Amino acid sequence: LATTQFNLRNFAKAESTLMVVFEGRKIDQLSDDEVKTFWKELNHLANIYCRRDTSYLPQAKKILERMINVAYVLRIPDAAKFEVYVTLSLMYCQLAEDKKGLEALETALLLEKSEISDESLANCYKRMGSCLSSLSQYEKAQSCYRESLRISKNLYPEGHLQIGVVLLDLSQCLQQSKNFHESLQASQEALTIARSYPNFPLLPKCKFLNDC
Repeated sequence: LATTQFNLRNFAKAESTLMVVFEGRKIDQLSDDEVKTFWKELNHLANIYCRRDTSYLPQAKKILERMINVAYVLRIPDAAKFEVYVTLSLMYCQLAEDKKGLEALETALLLEKSEISDESLANCYKRMGSCLSSLSQYEKAQSCYRESLRISKNLYPEGHLQIGVVLLDLSQCLQQSKNFHESLQASQEALTIARSYPNFPLLPKCKFLNDC
């Protein structure tokens, strides 16, 4: 029924259906198939809310928090939990709850890293750098951006767009901490990469940082 309601884009009813079906049962008594269905539909619902306008962010946050609360009981793999923590962090930051966002990322990094892809790890450290910058903890933020950059350079070919994005974030963080020399170096590297992508949306920002 919930899947049908999703297909009809009646998200509020789909959410109610999921809650009615599963809240009346002991969560640890679900079969493996029911666990997979429950997790899949909750994740689907959270992603839908995340992609709608900002008025839906509280609903997305509520669903993601519920997913974290049941993840350990449902024996959800660490890689799946990791992605939920990172998405939940983004919701917290968009709702101006940066400390909670940082805590979610710190918890994610305590999970078994052998199960988590390098791409996900690079994204997590980049998100953590953003949270720390928002909290004016620039030195810690720079360490996170550098770790994201290290992973990204090992993961992607030279000149890849994602490397340019991390370099740009690092450059901005260095500028905020008044480390202008290193900021210029990072922005110049980002600009070199950005020029290979004519439609790169952050190209003007790269040029601005180089002119500062």
